[in-house]
Amino acid sequence: MIFTVPVLAFAALLAVGPTRAAPSSSSCRCLSSDSCFPSTSVLSAFNSTVSGRLVSISPPAISCYPGPAHNATTCATITNGFDNPYVREQFPGATMHRNTQGDRRTGVDTCPVVFSAGATCGQGAVSTYGVLATTPADVQKTVQFASAHNLRLAVKNTGHSYNGQSTAPGSFLLDTHYMKGINFIDAFVPAGCKGPSAVGAVEIAAGEQWGSVYLAAAGHNLAVVGGAAETVGAVGGYLQGAGHGPLSRSYGLAADNALQFSVVTASGSAVIANACTNPTLYWALRGGGGSTFGVVTSAVLKTHPSPPTAVGLYTLSSANSTAVTLLREAFVDAQSRLDAAGVSGYFVLGANYIQAEAFQPNGTNVTLAQAFAPLVSKAHALDIAVTGESLGFPSFYQAFQTGSCVLDPTTCTQGVGDEVAIGSRLIPESLFATAGGRAQVSSALDEVLDLGSQYLLVLLVAGGQVSRTPVDSSAVNPAWRTAHWHLVTTNGWANNATAAEIALARKATTTQVNVLKKLAPASGAYLNEADGQDKDWQQTFWGAHYPKLRQLKHQWDPNGLFVCWQCVGSEAWSADGNCRRPPHY
Repeated sequence: MIFTVPVLAFAALLAVGPTRAAPSSSSCRCLSSDSCFPSTSVLSAFNSTVSGRLVSISPPAISCYPGPAHNATTCATITNGFDNPYVREQFPGATMHRNTQGDRRTGVDTCPVVFSAGATCGQGAVSTYGVLATTPADVQKTVQFASAHNLRLAVKNTGHSYNGQSTAPGSFLLDTHYMKGINFIDAFVPAGCKGPSAVGAVEIAAGEQWGSVYLAAAGHNLAVVGGAAETVGAVGGYLQGAGHGPLSRSYGLAADNALQFSVVTASGSAVIANACTNPTLYWALRGGGGSTFGVVTSAVLKTHPSPPTAVGLYTLSSANSTAVTLLREAFVDAQSRLDAAGVSGYFVLGANYIQAEAFQPNGTNVTLAQAFAPLVSKAHALDIAVTGESLGFPSFYQAFQTGSCVLDPTTCTQGVGDEVAIGSRLIPESLFATAGGRAQVSSALDEVLDLGSQYLLVLLVAGGQVSRTPVDSSAVNPAWRTAHWHLVTTNGWANNATAAEIALARKATTTQVNVLKKLAPASGAYLNEADGQDKDWQQTFWGAHYPKLRQLKHQWDPNGLFVCWQCVGSEAWSADGNCRRPPHY
């Protein structure tokens, strides 16, 4: 089911709201509140060109508020499933993180599910109109329409972006979530290429999510490098931002496995990008970030024979925080052993616990348990409780699905709907090579937790094949090629938090990230899971690759149709992304 409001009905609602004058400069985008925004008749005419896929969009909780949009059944759906990604994805106005739907500046939810009597539902950052595209032709028509009418265009599949790159107040949404299709190819050769040997591959449409791709691949006894959350879109911002997962240490980042893209550019043209055709665009799409160089309508990714895989699910906990501090030191010291054993996965570090969801491709329950044995023994010696076990499976998908369902039996994937400020740093392998370096890492972990981080998330998804991939082969942040950890810190807030309380959480994240920057000053961060308040985001997200990306941005999108927060070229626009700054800003 799709929860939307008929276009004409919503147009009537807009008519009674405030109307802003036309932008004062042609360098500014035309927003839905501007007098220059397309009229109802123009929208209706456009709607006929996209097979009636144009919809009006409202925040998902609007059905809970008094007024013409009130609907008790719909309200119950979003209220009961506010943290369920399979519910939220049914609402074109929803993102997976509620703070990206509301006030972009403060992070306040302007249409919360739980509210006081007399409260009103604000549109916030939710697009006002949009197209639920099902074909590349729909994408072309929408891009052309947005360009012709100088609209602020937002592009979204599932809305997992932590920093709201797929939303913008007053914008016109291009929603690719309903573009479906998964096609396996036994011997793929990129279009226009003659030299490369054919390889096994899968073509994935823009709206597909990793859960569907993993399941389809398992039916062919294959595996694809993808994310840990099944509801993340496979070929949008995840892939175009680099993309890590349980198999990235074995086969490289998702972007390293991308063989070809089908793209609609800012001109509305449909093009192919691979190593032989439009190679610079191909380079940029692999790591340069989503919603930036064009709209990817499908991508072809390399497939791999599905390896037998072990998964280890462990919790090591104690009320004695001093003992847990010593255990964290042992965890840092254990990295060389885990690396040698080919272990990947996710480790949550709190003041009183360590939780692990670890994978070992081509491993067994015995070999994975052996890799964890020294850490478990250390926990026992410190009188720290240990629960969990290692399990072996004949395929990656079985191991992945088992781990996901144990951690979240209701949905078998990560919950969403949270309000959180995250930040991260890629921690170099070199720091783990010496006792002094490991001591610095342990000290930084302690300091970040002491500064109030809710928890630290260690993602053991770098190294291995990620490090063996040439640094300039794609736009991926060069820091990935020398990293061992992707380390994340988190600070959240209550549903009814004030702007001041949210600002404190955001400031805490930045303060904690600065500790990690001091630990690894020459490194960077994974742009999809980074501090949205980073002042030096160009260097942090792309390092030495940024000048080339900026040049390619101008080449493929000279008028800046694709603008999003902290995306390549966005410094040329105002903070809200609506008006171009003066030249040489």
